[in-house]
Amino acid sequence: MRPCAGFGLTYFFGGFDHEGWWHHGFLAERWQDAAAPYEAWRLTFIPENPNGGYRRNMDIDDAFGLAATAGCDVRLTGHLRLDLLAHDIRVKANATYVQPTAGVERHTKSSAFDMSSHTLSLGLRYAF
Repeated sequence: MRPCAGFGLTYFFGGFDHEGWWHHGFLAERWQDAAAPYEAWRLTFIPENPNGGYRRNMDIDDAFGLAATAGCDVRLTGHLRLDLLAHDIRVKANATYVQPTAGVERHTKSSAFDMSSHTLSLGLRYAF
C-alpha cells in the first residue's frame, strides 16, 4: 500500500441548464407536477407567452477554487493498482437570478453560491 496526497487549483464551469418548466414559471408543490403542464404547453405554444410572459433565469459565473486529495493505492498485479481517494474541493461562484415578466425586469438578485464538494473515489488503474 502506498499513500498519496495532493493540493491544487480547480476550475468550476458555472453553466446552469434550467428546466423549461422552471424558466417559464410553471409551479407546483412537486416539480414533477409542474413538468406535465409545461410539456402540454410546449406542444402547442398556446398562449405564446405563458404565465403573463413570466421567465426566470440563473447565470452562474465560472470560478477558481482549491482542491485537496488524500488516499492510497494498492498494487494488485505488476501493472494493476486499486486507488482509494478522498477529494475536498472548495469553490464559491457568483450567481445572478433575474425574473422578468413580459420583458420587464421585476426582480434581480446576486449572491455567492458555495459549490464545494467532498467525494470519495475508488478506481482501478493500469500502469504501462
